Amino acid sequence: MLFFGWMYAAEGISASPFFNAMVAIFYWTLRVGGALMWVVAGICYLGSRAGLLADVIVTGTSGVIMVVYGLSGITVGLGINQILAIVFGATLIHAARGSFAVYRISEKSQWPSAAVPSSAPVAAPIHPASIHPPTLPNEDEPPPPEGFLAALAREDDEPPSASYE
Repeated sequence: MLFFGWMYAAEGISASPFFNAMVAIFYWTLRVGGALMWVVAGICYLGSRAGLLADVIVTGTSGVIMVVYGLSGITVGLGINQILAIVFGATLIHAARGSFAVYRISEKSQWPSAAVPSSAPVAAPIHPASIHPPTLPNEDEPPPPEGFLAALAREDDEPPSASYE
């Protein structure tokens, strides 16, 4: 956004004063919105929950202005710039909605401690290969005379499981 905001002139090129004003607003949105997005990225990088709300405001406002600029192009003839502005504006609005959803979810949890694992030890799961059915011989005993599959077929109980029961 910063690149295109400072690269191109912020002047309208039509006889429509509304469209010319929208061009100026659009390019200033690219300049200011791009800079503010860098600030928001820094706030979010630091782990502050306020960064999510700032992202909603900056991204949503930039997206709405882009869509309005793109739709204002209908008054002078819709060009590729206006179509791209509508697409990118809709993308920014969608991103703002996602940031707001994460912000609302983070209200219910403890931010940022929800992302930090607890210090309680977690029991390691039982590996299925370590389960030893009672019908098979132990490691130091010879194999069953009828074979391992026949010995497993003799099981009357439920087959062993790797559950924590």
